Amino acid sequence: MRYLLDTCAWIYLLTNDDKLTEQQKEAMLNPEHTIYLSVVSAWEMSIKISKGKLKLPKSLDELIFESCIKDGYIVLDLDIFSVLNTKALPNHHRDPFDRMLISQAINNDLTIVTTDSKFSDYEVKLV
Repeated sequence: MRYLLDTCAWIYLLTNDDKLTEQQKEAMLNPEHTIYLSVVSAWEMSIKISKGKLKLPKSLDELIFESCIKDGYIVLDLDIFSVLNTKALPNHHRDPFDRMLISQAINNDLTIVTTDSKFSDYEVKLV
């Protein structure tokens, strides 16, 4: 299976937050799964860190490096087709970062791991 991590899901995994279900943890931790981390999530977290709204156990640079090297996550770059596809998405979710993740998942045929119930309003595969 191929999974795209929602920003919050990745943060919850890093901080051992109990908001993740067992199914979500299994999806993210199973070494047989391919896990994608979007540059959109890195961008969102960078903004929140700079505004003092997010504290992480290590620097964001270290966490991304560890996730990609140690855990084998693949960085999902932002492509023009995902950007353009957001205009076709219904306006169920106002968060531009989440809308972009949804668009990326649709365009790349990925299943999103998320705890955000608003994602279910879209035609995207979820865990």
